[in-house]
Amino acid sequence: TNGNTLVLNKMFETSEGTTLEDKGFISNLEEKSLLALSDDQYYKIVDEMVKSIELYEGLNVTEDIFSGFEPWLTSPNNPDYTGKQKYGGYARAIVKLVDFMYSKNLIEDTDLNDKNIEKYISWVQIYEGSQEAKDFDVNKNSNKAGSAALKKYVKYIKYLITPHAIKFDYLTTKGTSVNKIFFGMPGCGKSYYIEHEILGKDNDTKEYVGEYSNERVIRTTFYQDYSNTDFVGQILPKIVKGESGEKDIVEYIFNPGPFTLALILAISNPTKKVALVIEEINRGNAPAIFGDIFQLLDRDENGISEYGIVNVSMMDYLNAYEFTVDGEKKRYTFSEIKIPGNMDIFATMNTSDQNVYTLDTAFVRRWDKEKIRNSFKNCTFKAMPIPGMPQYTWEEFVTSINKCIAGHLEDLQVNEDKQIGAFFVKESLLASKDAEKFAYKVFDYLWSDVAKLDHGIFFNHFDTLESLIDAYKTSGVGVFKTGIFEAKAAVSAKEEENNE
Repeated sequence: TNGNTLVLNKMFETSEGTTLEDKGFISNLEEKSLLALSDDQYYKIVDEMVKSIELYEGLNVTEDIFSGFEPWLTSPNNPDYTGKQKYGGYARAIVKLVDFMYSKNLIEDTDLNDKNIEKYISWVQIYEGSQEAKDFDVNKNSNKAGSAALKKYVKYIKYLITPHAIKFDYLTTKGTSVNKIFFGMPGCGKSYYIEHEILGKDNDTKEYVGEYSNERVIRTTFYQDYSNTDFVGQILPKIVKGESGEKDIVEYIFNPGPFTLALILAISNPTKKVALVIEEINRGNAPAIFGDIFQLLDRDENGISEYGIVNVSMMDYLNAYEFTVDGEKKRYTFSEIKIPGNMDIFATMNTSDQNVYTLDTAFVRRWDKEKIRNSFKNCTFKAMPIPGMPQYTWEEFVTSINKCIAGHLEDLQVNEDKQIGAFFVKESLLASKDAEKFAYKVFDYLWSDVAKLDHGIFFNHFDTLESLIDAYKTSGVGVFKTGIFEAKAAVSAKEEENNE
């Protein structure tokens, strides 16, 4: 604490030349155990205490802001410092330039000891518009160091007035969030269920009306080449324009992926729900895509990851990020990464697809699972006629096909998830009345995926899919084995038109 006392005494001296210690200020800090706090917090603490009229009435204190400029230039707090730049003489150069501009009535004062960032920005603009000031800087300062220093001073003041970082407390986000996989047959409405039943999206307004909002839902889709860097984020090169005639430089910047973006939303909205939705989680190599985030999927009773991880790139990005929490700018430090308690992870999985990755037991056991049952309850086009088979509705067609699949699971060597869901096709396909387009959509699935070992379970004898579809365009239901569909008289074109 002795060193901290010296720092405070140097930062704040009274007009009478006495120090804060002489006025009893330091002893007051010691009583409050404030000297043990980090240096970054002194500005805020001391500012608040000095402004207290009740405690320090009549104490004329001037904060020496300018003396901190040169140390800041070569500190990690300077965003432009890479450890190589030399800023020697910047303090002298800025004083010389400001004094000159004041002598020419370009600016109204030379005070570099306030935090009025708008003033310093205006000085930069005035300099840029004054050839006289530029000529002085060229002749009296090396490499126009005065203007370069003035621009750096703007960044220095911005640093001082920006809230300094505090360690993020994940308990501020405590809730009941989960990791949950929704699975079921193709077209059963997994994505629809998440969007409308879980997230609460209204069909008419397209807005979320429950605990979630449009701005707090992040979506991504896994696929074969999807990687951990796609999901979490990756460092990519970016060309940054040089200042004051300096050469452009290449910087390597972390570009956040969907997981990091969802994490930022959860931290920025600690009392509100955030959702990360992963479509087709088993179409990519999920354990490899999650990587070390796999460790975070174990959650405690507050919905927060039980164990944290150290991901340097993500932590550096979050440590430099300026969060907006309830309209207030905040900076945090992160010593580890966890999934916050207000961040849900929902995923869809098609268990019947053959061209997918297998999820291992260790990965799956960290997720809750829910099977979405096939239902026509929310299917608005269930009564529409089938192109090429207008005597049958979409609901009747699906029900008959699924009954056939369920009755021949052993013969087909498939599981029940090979059945067709209520949303397997879109309403527009049925409305098109295009028998060929419908056949390629539905029959191709039955021919190539469900009944590839025995086409005869569904269809009469056809050698190829093309010959089956050609026959369907003229024979309709006649291409199917007898007994799959309940016998119905064919619908004439006029009757079909009247039904519509």
